[in-house]
Amino acid sequence: MQNNPEGIRNSTNIEIQDTPEKEWVVHSLTENWKKSACLILFLFVIWVLIYLFFQAFFYVILSIVVLLGSLSSFFLPVRYAFYSDRVTIHFFLGKRSKPWSVFNNYYVDKNGVLLSPFPKPSRLDAFRGMYIRFGGNRAEIIDYIDRKFQKE
Repeated sequence: MQNNPEGIRNSTNIEIQDTPEKEWVVHSLTENWKKSACLILFLFVIWVLIYLFFQAFFYVILSIVVLLGSLSSFFLPVRYAFYSDRVTIHFFLGKRSKPWSVFNNYYVDKNGVLLSPFPKPSRLDAFRGMYIRFGGNRAEIIDYIDRKFQKE
């Protein structure tokens, strides 16, 4: 196999770019301290109520694991990376990656952009698409996505 300074080749001989064109980290917990404090206070109230209702630490620990696990993308940093051929989101225990070719549309809101595989708005967008949080890079991210969709 030849040396490839831009990327590596996988078993099907397709070049994979290993350096992202754009990369950033979003840590939702530190973005808005008031919302974070309210969420933490709310979780503690829930855990106290669970203890008072069941009178067992087992259920409190179980609810802590379930709630913190489901909110891990809020409490822990999430890394986003745009490559020339794909979008990747790195979570605490894994990553989610999809090629740009599967996305047909995108929708911008105040916190991020939803990349959708459907040409028109669909109720399945939240399940099939990818939500990309801005993390202070709103203009850069929208500009990059605009350019990606204009190329296609």
